[in-house]
Amino acid sequence: VFFVGATLYGSYKLDGNENGGAAGLLQPDQENITVLGELYAKFHYAGHWLKLGRQEYDLPFLNRNDGRMIPNTFEGYSLSALGDDNSRLQYGGGYVQRMKRRNSDTFVYMSEAAGALGTKRGAFAGGARYKVSDALALEVFDVYTPDIHNILYAEVVSRLDTKKGVGLRF
Repeated sequence: VFFVGATLYGSYKLDGNENGGAAGLLQPDQENITVLGELYAKFHYAGHWLKLGRQEYDLPFLNRNDGRMIPNTFEGYSLSALGDDNSRLQYGGGYVQRMKRRNSDTFVYMSEAAGALGTKRGAFAGGARYKVSDALALEVFDVYTPDIHNILYAEVVSRLDTKKGVGLRF
């Protein structure tokens, strides 16, 4: 019913050129990174999850982008009903106030992360997945930051299983 989670991330310079930085493993000025990337409380009731605090998202446009040592993490509040693998309808929504980029130890407002420097706005996000059949799903997701941007993403996902147990996803 109730969960608490925390993750401390770090990336530290062992050696290298002071003018380097192309790898994106440290801050732009080549400083070390130590950050409490996740600290959240999660509640489960009647098939719904309420998650509050610093957390990861695995969504279009709001995701870990973890091709390096430390992922993007976010400060926000979300409510979702993901059900199990057999659920026909999954949905979720929430408010994401700030983001920590993968090569930073500070959280900035979502509007600043989107390029609107000097603004302090969060983003509303929501989406749903409807499973038409085991092989076909319809998905839609929206991220809206007032006066900054609105990103709508939709897709049709088809999964075909082969006789060898390998799945093809389109």
